Amino acid sequence: MSHVVATIDEQLVNAVLAEAGEIGGVARYRGEEDAVVYGIDERELPSGFTIHYPSREVTRVAVWSVDLRWSVRNLRAEIEESAVRFRAELRAEARDFSYTNPIEGIFGVRLDDGVVHLRLRPVPVTLHIEPLGQRLEMETFDLAEKLPEPIRHMRFELPIASGGEVSLPGGEALAVAPRRFRLSIETDHIAVRATLDARRA
Repeated sequence: MSHVVATIDEQLVNAVLAEAGEIGGVARYRGEEDAVVYGIDERELPSGFTIHYPSREVTRVAVWSVDLRWSVRNLRAEIEESAVRFRAELRAEARDFSYTNPIEGIFGVRLDDGVVHLRLRPVPVTLHIEPLGQRLEMETFDLAEKLPEPIRHMRFELPIASGGEVSLPGGEALAVAPRRFRLSIETDHIAVRATLDARRA
């Protein structure tokens, strides 16, 4: 009985992640609203003086607002023993405020019909601002949902899955077919081991 091994290493997975393109947007935050007098009226008194006073037109306006520009960069995978981790960096900037935070997640890994599937599990990301030093959370979203489908669900077809033929003397051939697969996650790579059966074609 023979065995063959196929590997998917970090370099290959990261080459796919590098194709994610630009991920980002703008989050708008409005502070509490307050009633504000809108406009000034004037009236001349019989004495000849003119007085100015607030008009009766009142509106509600935001006391302050912030546009927070954010982006996710440096997407990468780190393959450890028994786990494929997702890492990236969140960069957020407003007028006089910015921060960079690490993002972490994990890939679910499974083997199905000779195809290795890496699916990114939910990665919650929270945007925040800090007016006057006080942290205010703006919104939380799942980063995985913002990635293109081929990035959040990578598929690697294994060349060993289809088997093949080996030529024999006399023009005959030996058909080689994988019978059993076993997937393992090891340091720096994912390994798939197949047991091969051989028979005359």
